[in-house]
Amino acid sequence: MIKRLLKLKYILLFFLLAQLVIMVVVTINEIHDRDYFLENKTKLAQSEYDTIYWKIQEQSAMIFQETINKKEIIDIFKDAYTADEKQQAIIREKLYKKLSPSYNRLKKLIHLKQLHFHLPNNHSFLRVHKPDKFGDDLTNVRDTVAYVNKYKKPIDGFEEGRIYNGFRFVYPLSDEKENHLGSVEISFASSSFQNTLSNNTRISQFIFSKEIIEEKVWHNEMTLNYLPSKISPHFFVENNWDNNSKSTEIKKKIQKYLTPQIKKTFEEKLISKKAYSISLETPEQTYILSFLPIKNPIKKNVAAYIVVIVESSYLQHLHFENKLLKL
Repeated sequence: MIKRLLKLKYILLFFLLAQLVIMVVVTINEIHDRDYFLENKTKLAQSEYDTIYWKIQEQSAMIFQETINKKEIIDIFKDAYTADEKQQAIIREKLYKKLSPSYNRLKKLIHLKQLHFHLPNNHSFLRVHKPDKFGDDLTNVRDTVAYVNKYKKPIDGFEEGRIYNGFRFVYPLSDEKENHLGSVEISFASSSFQNTLSNNTRISQFIFSKEIIEEKVWHNEMTLNYLPSKISPHFFVENNWDNNSKSTEIKKKIQKYLTPQIKKTFEEKLISKKAYSISLETPEQTYILSFLPIKNPIKKNVAAYIVVIVESSYLQHLHFENKLLKL
C-alpha cells in the first residue's frame, strides 16, 4: 500500500514537473514568436518608409535639374549676394515671378512644400512659398543650409525650420565658372509623406520634438501648426492631422487606450534612438504601433518619430493557441 502511494506520488510529481516544463517552453516560444513578429513589423514599416523617402529624393533631384539648376535661373540669382538691398529686391522679385508658376504647379502635382533660396552666408534670400519673409540668418537654425554653403555638397534629411518642418533636399548653386552662389532647398511636408505612407491597411502620424520646435520655429507659426502630443510631453503633433474618417477613428481609439506602460516604454526607447514596435489592445482590436526615429542629418538627434499603425489579430491568435497548449 505504501509502495503504491509512493509510486502514485512520483507519477503525480513527474506529471506536475512535465506540465511545468511544457508551460515554461510554451511561454518562452510565445515570447520569442511575439518578439519576432514585432521585429518584422518594425522592419516592414522601415522598408516602406525608405521606399517613400527614395521616391521624394528622386523627385527633388528632378526638380533641381529641370527647374532650378538652369542658366536662366542662375543668371538671375548669381549677383544676389554682392548686390545692395535695392538690387536684391529687384532680383528677388524676378526670381519669384520666374519660379512661382512652377512652384504652384508642383505643389498641386506632387505636394511640394517649400522652395527656398539662401545666400552663401546662410541668410534667407527668397522663400517662394512665403516671399514676404526673407533676410533672417539661418546659420544656427538650419544645419543643412550651413553645411551646404560650407562644403558645397548637397545634403538631405528631415529638419525643423523657422516656419515648418519638412523633408529637405538642399543643393549648392554655382555659375558656369564654379563660383559658389549660395544654396536652394526643395522640401516636402511631413503631412504629405504621412498621407503617402497611409493606406487601407495602415495609418501613420508624425510626432515632433517639442524642444527643437520651441528652439527654432517662430512663435506665431508654432501655435498655428502644432499641438501637444498625447504620448509624451516632450513631443508635438501637427495641428492639421488628416481628416480621413478611418484615420480619425483609429487615432481616437489609440489615444483612449494609451497605457502608462506604453508611454513609459516610449520614454525609455528615446534614449536608444532605435526603431521598435509594440502592441496596443483595445476591446475591439489589437493595433501594432511601429515607432521609427527620424534624425537630423547633421546632428543625428531625434527630431521626430513617425508612428505606423496597423490592425492585427496575430498576437491574439498566438496567445490563444499557446493557452490551449498549456491545458
